[in-house]
Amino acid sequence: MTKIPPLTTTTSMDRAREAVTAMEAIIRELVADANAAGWGSKEVLNAIVETANKQRLAYEEDPDPSDGPAVDAVKDLQVGHGEVYD
Repeated sequence: MTKIPPLTTTTSMDRAREAVTAMEAIIRELVADANAAGWGSKEVLNAIVETANKQRLAYEEDPDPSDGPAVDAVKDLQVGHGEVYD
């Protein structure tokens, strides 16, 4: 897999542009690998978008998941104990 190049800029606009450039090469490689495995480009790109959105929501909910139990672990603890979990 393509390595992510180190960040070289400091302004937020430049960082955003640089992040897109860095991810483009990785996503192209990921799509090519998925195509070789029989997946269609459109379905792979749709899956990437859906996964990225889920990851963004999870990050917004818990920016540092390493400091506590995993969400699945919390869910497992709540099941059957009368708690409501979404």
